[in-house]
Amino acid sequence: MVRWFFDRTAGKERIDGDREFLGERYWTTTILNTMTKREYFIVHQGSLVMCFDRPTNTSIPTPDFANARYIGKAELEMNIVDHWIQRDPNEMRDIIQIYDRSDNQMVLRVDFDDRRRGHVARFEYHEWDVGMQDPNLFVIPAPIMAICTAIP
Repeated sequence: MVRWFFDRTAGKERIDGDREFLGERYWTTTILNTMTKREYFIVHQGSLVMCFDRPTNTSIPTPDFANARYIGKAELEMNIVDHWIQRDPNEMRDIIQIYDRSDNQMVLRVDFDDRRRGHVARFEYHEWDVGMQDPNLFVIPAPIMAICTAIP
């Protein structure tokens, strides 16, 4: 389970959640800047905090219905959903399956065929709140920035 915030206009994303790092479990915060292609990866374990400023070329995929085609109806979590397939216009292949509720268009699930990692990543949405994001969500606290290791 992770929390994911994004602001498409600002080109910022934040992902908070439990994750494996160097063979151990940590609470992590990843703040991505999709415009500069940099990310801050912050790990917490008890009183230990580490931070890495590193390049990124990834983001959690967001549904883009402009490049999607309607497949039909399905049932997901006892909800009738519309099933869509999103095509990558550059690779000309299907990369994302989207399932949104037929009654209110809330996206419930996205399956992303991630060729770089060789598997399909599934994202299930239990809450979907569209609105302005507080810009402070994407700010690294000064004490953590002071110890952040830059990786070229």
